[in-house]
Amino acid sequence: MSDITSITEKDRKSAFRAHIGALAVTVLSSWIAANYLSFRLLGIGGVIFALAFWLIHMTGSSFLRRHAAEAFNFNLSMFLYSLAFLVIWELTDGMLFLLMLPIGGLLLALWIFCPVIAAKAAINGNEYRYPITLHVLK
Repeated sequence: MSDITSITEKDRKSAFRAHIGALAVTVLSSWIAANYLSFRLLGIGGVIFALAFWLIHMTGSSFLRRHAAEAFNFNLSMFLYSLAFLVIWELTDGMLFLLMLPIGGLLLALWIFCPVIAAKAAINGNEYRYPITLHVLK
């Protein structure tokens, strides 16, 4: 962890963009997938954006790298969780509706609110670890 005073304003803003950009692309790509492609692709845009962001900034400051990696890990995790949710939904033909509805609502709430919290932490120069995240990138 680095001292909050040593984190540049540029790094804070870039880390903010990693989280908010991934959220915005997730929402846009999910809308496109739901309307024109397949529900199985919900959120894939956020994963691609976060990975591209991490690849671009992986030689930057450690603060920015950690935030970019967290954004990717979270978006990949949420994509995989939503994919599993949709597969279970299709296999049971919606028969588990009463069980699946709160799980889907929780996933959606996490996918929307956690990046906002992470972006706020980033702009303030703080670290943030997403909940229920598979840590692929460090």
